[in-house]
Amino acid sequence: MSSYQQQQQQESDQESLLKQANTLKPPPMRAYNASASLLTKVLGSKAAPVNRVSESLDYEPIQNKVFYDKLRVKKDGKKKLYGYTGHTLAKFIVTLTTGVVTGLFAVGLSFFVNMLTELKLEMIQTTLTGEEGGHPEEATDEVTTASFKAVVFAFLKFWVFGSGLVTIATAMVQYWAPAAAGAGVTLVMAYLNGNHIPNLLRVSTLITKFVGTICSVSAGLPMGPEACSFWSRKTAWRCFIAATLSTFTIQVINHKAVHGAISPEPGSLKAMEMKDWGMQLPFFLINFAMAGLLGAAFNSLRMWLWKLRAAKTRHLQRIFEVIGLVFLVGLCGFFFSWTAGTCIELPESWWINKAAGKREYGMRFFCSETEHNDVATLFLSGTHHTIVSLFSMGKVDGITGDVNNFTPHFTPGGMALFTCVYLVLMSIGAGLAIPAGLFMPSIVVGGAWGGLWGVLVRQWLPNTWNVQPGLYALLAATGVLGGVFRSAISLVVLMVEGTQGIQFLPGVILAVVVANWVAHHIHHDGVYESELERIGNVYMLRDEPPHRLHTLTTEAIMATGVVGVRSIENVGKLLEILRNTTHNGFPVYVRDDDPESGEAMLAEHLEPSGTRLEGLVLRSQLLVLLQRRHFCDEHGRPVGRDLNPQYELDLENEMRTFFRRYYTHSRYISATPAALNDLNLLKDSNDAHFLNTLYLDLRPFMNRAPFTIRKDSSAGRAHQVFVSLGLRHLIVVDAHFNVVGIITRKDLDHAAGHGWWRLSHQAEPPNTLMSRGMGFFKKIVGGSTRDLTQVPQLTNGSSTLPQVNGHAGHH
Repeated sequence: MSSYQQQQQQESDQESLLKQANTLKPPPMRAYNASASLLTKVLGSKAAPVNRVSESLDYEPIQNKVFYDKLRVKKDGKKKLYGYTGHTLAKFIVTLTTGVVTGLFAVGLSFFVNMLTELKLEMIQTTLTGEEGGHPEEATDEVTTASFKAVVFAFLKFWVFGSGLVTIATAMVQYWAPAAAGAGVTLVMAYLNGNHIPNLLRVSTLITKFVGTICSVSAGLPMGPEACSFWSRKTAWRCFIAATLSTFTIQVINHKAVHGAISPEPGSLKAMEMKDWGMQLPFFLINFAMAGLLGAAFNSLRMWLWKLRAAKTRHLQRIFEVIGLVFLVGLCGFFFSWTAGTCIELPESWWINKAAGKREYGMRFFCSETEHNDVATLFLSGTHHTIVSLFSMGKVDGITGDVNNFTPHFTPGGMALFTCVYLVLMSIGAGLAIPAGLFMPSIVVGGAWGGLWGVLVRQWLPNTWNVQPGLYALLAATGVLGGVFRSAISLVVLMVEGTQGIQFLPGVILAVVVANWVAHHIHHDGVYESELERIGNVYMLRDEPPHRLHTLTTEAIMATGVVGVRSIENVGKLLEILRNTTHNGFPVYVRDDDPESGEAMLAEHLEPSGTRLEGLVLRSQLLVLLQRRHFCDEHGRPVGRDLNPQYELDLENEMRTFFRRYYTHSRYISATPAALNDLNLLKDSNDAHFLNTLYLDLRPFMNRAPFTIRKDSSAGRAHQVFVSLGLRHLIVVDAHFNVVGIITRKDLDHAAGHGWWRLSHQAEPPNTLMSRGMGFFKKIVGGSTRDLTQVPQLTNGSSTLPQVNGHAGHH
């Protein structure tokens, strides 16, 4: 090929490169390596999962020139209907839809759990009564052998049935939606705090949560459905409307749902007078303290068992772990029911049709048709009905209605055995790869202990003391929740609403306070805090800054060596920056000696004293500009395109919705070379040489009003600004508005230090010039040093980029 033809081909390639606007590829949905073998995909890998630092969410609105122009255009032509816009109407439609759909999910969850649980219990009871086993107390060799065979066959059916259900649930988690494991409250807490959690809000995660919760609860595991709540005045009305519609939907479809989810049977508990509270206060305090001990014991045992867990990448081992838990639950349930269970007359409220022998609750096991085995009922029946029965043990006998001849629903020995064994099983189940929570099991453990203590107190004290074991169970359940979760206000609201027990509010509040105090002195962290610590890649910022930050300056905690760009920057250098750093925000600098602010800076080297802040540009914005080939020359004149205001509006809209279009559930990919490779900009050396002659004009798109703070300001003030405004980057400037550093979530988390209040592990220290060249005293109090104003800049020929730690999401 002649030189002329080569030149023609090169010009054709360059023209094609300018006009080509590629579409970024979305990340794969698979949780495992697509190039792995089939055997590795099924069995899993020995390699530990990558502990990647999570990205931060972008809550700060971008204020740029194109956005201002769009607002001016829309100001006159904006249509309103009774003062509301279409955007407001869309938000309320989403709110209404969310409420109805949530109600439908709740009804579906309850329906399928009840259906599968009834099927399982009927299968077990048929196996037990189908054998001529008779009663265990009628001890003969033949009867004992037949009973043993019946128990073994029933246990095997329970195990096979439960193993099939949990295998489905765990396989969905391991192979399809890993983010669905556990209750999910911890991840939602991190998300609302500003951390992006990969794959948390996928439809696959929702489906896995729904199906997995049905399977785990129906299998009889010590787990239950769980959801999170978030209190915000801005969204209070919409949350209230959604909750109202959800409740209305449940009651329309399920007519039995007329009381609180875990409320006692109507009329079982009576309001306590003030003298009753005072007389029984010492017994209540013992009840609450023991509940706190149980909560702390659960957290301690759960954390100790972490080192025995299989790695998240070991798929089959994780599945076998859950199957093993089903085996333990069934083994304990059948063994203790057979050896320690007691036959008790079935309360009248537990019958659906007594004449036909249909009961709503109560496991018969080997008892007569009008009795139930108390231990079998506690271990094998549905969690919801067990909670209601424990809370319904009032002052009056539930069988005969006699006050003087009180017979509890469960024996004290049965409740004591169940409390100890179920606590251990619940600790083993916490952390397994199954989509279920610990809220309902915690209530069960607390209810069993409180019921035990209440029955004992009821037997010790005279009838005139108005002792209600069900009330002790309710308050102990609240105490265990406080010891496990440590969220006082929300627990009070949940228990009062769930039980419709506003008359017991003083006891609920006292139970939470005492149990929290006791549990805190044994184990500092609640279940959510310790889960965040175990995750290890999210940074939780408190609403109020720790006291230590008030003694520091922003100069003492900021990261230096900031990577910045010019307002009209060379494409080759931008590609080098994006490929060699993982930062997500880049300050835009301007030289003080520029004749016009924001014009291109063409000097080979920039003076450190001339790095005056002009704006901030995000990595996602740069990717959009590169993807759409929005090139220009060194003076900002378009190359390969015409100047079109509408085109710039489209670009600005695409920048704002970047993470809705691309990498929605895996934002970290945008900070990897994979995102740049998808742009198809560099095919050969000729393309690289050509791109070095092109520029990107960042002036219309950069954020012209990024939040800044003076370097001599209090670090506590920086924390308040960062959290209150939901920032991702807080730029530190000197008195002349020169950039001297940057503060991100990781820097604030590290500067906060250690303390009992910490919700996650401490971040790594920022890479600062101060830490390398200042004394101990200046590191603590901050200080003025000329080195801090020297922000290393990139030159066109630079091959080494100054970067801060290199963690994704830091800048």
